[in-house]
Amino acid sequence: MKVLYDGNCSVCAKFKKIINDKDQNNRFLFIDINDSDKISKLSAISNHKLTSKIHVITKEKEIISGMDGIRVISKELGYNKFSKISSLPILDKIFNLSYFIISRNRKIISLIIKN
Repeated sequence: MKVLYDGNCSVCAKFKKIINDKDQNNRFLFIDINDSDKISKLSAISNHKLTSKIHVITKEKEIISGMDGIRVISKELGYNKFSKISSLPILDKIFNLSYFIISRNRKIISLIIKN
């Protein structure tokens, strides 16, 4: 699976490190959205959408973004309960909103994390 992430974002880089530490089978290839050469070769996602969420490109070439992408990664790592629980009707809305807030404010959160 390919994971498109913002390498200039400390929150995103921290997430990448956590996933890489858990991924014993090297299932994920992280691609920095700031690497224009790599991105132009594989993404039909608009620049605005690229910078607003994490994107997972599955082996079947399906693009799954945002909290749904986090669920796909979690499931692939064996965290099936998290994927199922976070998909329950009310919790789905809470997790999606939380993801949206963190994603929207990741630059500010990154400044806090760095200090």
